[in-house]
Amino acid sequence: MHKLIPDIKWITLLLTLFILPGCGYHLRQSAELPASISPIMINGLNIKTGFGREMAYRLKSDTVQVTEDRQKANTMLRISSYRQKSRTITVDGSAKVAQTELKHPLSFDLLDATGKILVPKQDLKVVRNFINTEEQKLGKITEAEQLSEGMRQELIRMIMLRIKTHLK
Repeated sequence: MHKLIPDIKWITLLLTLFILPGCGYHLRQSAELPASISPIMINGLNIKTGFGREMAYRLKSDTVQVTEDRQKANTMLRISSYRQKSRTITVDGSAKVAQTELKHPLSFDLLDATGKILVPKQDLKVVRNFINTEEQKLGKITEAEQLSEGMRQELIRMIMLRIKTHLK
C-alpha cells in the first residue's frame, strides 16, 4: 500500500508536465534579437545607472553587445521622454493619500549605423495603481519600489519584443 502512494505522485507529476505545454503555458523566453544589431548603443539613458543599466544588462543577456562608442555601434537605440510619474487618485478622510497611480511612459526607435530607421518611433506606457495605507508605512514604501522595478522590467520586455517583431 505504501509503495502505491509514491507511484501515484510520480504519475501525477509526469501528467502535469505533459499537460502544461498543451494548455499554452510556457516559460517567458528571451526576445532572441538578431545578431545584426550588435553592438548597439543606447542613447538617452545612462547605461551605468538605473533604468539604463537594466536595459544594457537585458541586452547583454540576450547576447547583444552594448557599446558607448558611436563609431563601433551597428545600431542605436534612442530612448526619449522616459519619466517616472505618480499622481494621487484618492485621498482618505484625513486628507492623506490613499491611492496613487504610477506611470512609466517612454518613446524609442532603432536606427542603423547610417541613420536609417529600423524600428519607427514607438510610444510605450506602463501604468499601475498603488494603494497606500498608514498602518504599514515602511512595507508600502518597499512595495512601491518593487512595483516600480517591475514596471521598468515590463518596459524593457516590451522594447525587446517590439524590436524583434519589426526586424523579423
